[in-house]
Amino acid sequence: MNNEAERRFPRRLIPAVAYGQIIGAGVIWFVAIWGRLLGAEPFTTWLYFFAWWPLLLFLDGLLACLTSKSLIWQRPKDFLRMALFSVTVWLTFEVFNLWLLNWRYVGVEPIPWLRWPGYALAFATVLPGVLLTAEVLLAGLLCGLWWELWNYPSPVKWIYTLPVLNFGKIFEMPVLGYLGFLPFALECAVMYRFLKLIDQRLSGSARLCFYLAQVAFWLVLFFALDSRTVLSFAQR
Repeated sequence: MNNEAERRFPRRLIPAVAYGQIIGAGVIWFVAIWGRLLGAEPFTTWLYFFAWWPLLLFLDGLLACLTSKSLIWQRPKDFLRMALFSVTVWLTFEVFNLWLLNWRYVGVEPIPWLRWPGYALAFATVLPGVLLTAEVLLAGLLCGLWWELWNYPSPVKWIYTLPVLNFGKIFEMPVLGYLGFLPFALECAVMYRFLKLIDQRLSGSARLCFYLAQVAFWLVLFFALDSRTVLSFAQR
């Protein structure tokens, strides 16, 4: 942690903020669960966001308690870059799924100007979730369990349409599918470091083009998801 980061957010404030993040995440989860049980909005349609964004606060708070360093508060640019790269990384997996169709999305938000930002905000949690979890424990399987735990009761969800081995489900995921989360964490780490290395070696207009190319990739894939991977939209 460099001195500039510490001046922006003094280390002495980290413990109080960290405990606040941990408690705040727990409160949000509690409210979200009750809201979903009652069928209340926005907890029904946007349950994924109430599961994952508080988890990022929780993990960052936990690591701050252990190390007195916060990614979110002391290195916000790094956190934002990780979130942006996360969308690109996850959509790379979605490219392959356009042909494989191993998973499909149901009950998706029907309004495009809400749906597409929703895609971005949801996919932005993948890398931070996996990499922050990796700082504490074995990340892939734990994140996989968290994904499936919150996906199961949500009306807006993904379902698995595997041609083989589609049995013994735990939540929506076939039991053998959980083995895939183990290498997934490693793949996320490798892809993040690759994109980060490119980002560090570019400057000026080349760096701007690097980010604009990613945004263009997002838009193409969002359209492809709507056309190919989304099985149904919510009825309003």
